Amino acid sequence: MTTWGWVMIWLVLLAGTLVVYALIALRLYRKLIPVLDQAGQTAALMGDLGEALDRLEVSYTPPTPDLFASAELRQQWRETRRRNLVQRQRRKVIRRTETLKRWKDIPHTFDERIK
Repeated sequence: MTTWGWVMIWLVLLAGTLVVYALIALRLYRKLIPVLDQAGQTAALMGDLGEALDRLEVSYTPPTPDLFASAELRQQWRETRRRNLVQRQRRKVIRRTETLKRWKDIPHTFDERIK
């Protein structure tokens, strides 16, 4: 084959490669457009959320112990704490019994007759 024949083969291969790269780029571009639209909507929503939070002007102050609280208020705190502990214990018992039930529902493959 002549030199011009090899040149033509390489030019065709190069053109084919460029076409494949162009198709890949087009496919990626078509997938990128909806993602950018969604990102724009999310940014607008987050901006609205930030404005709403600024309007609320909520300031968080961490709880501090009240050393001069009345006895009634301290008793109310103790009752709330006791109720929370009871509810937490109930949730723990429910969670553990459901876990045990799921474990018991798993079929066992052990056979007593096989030694």
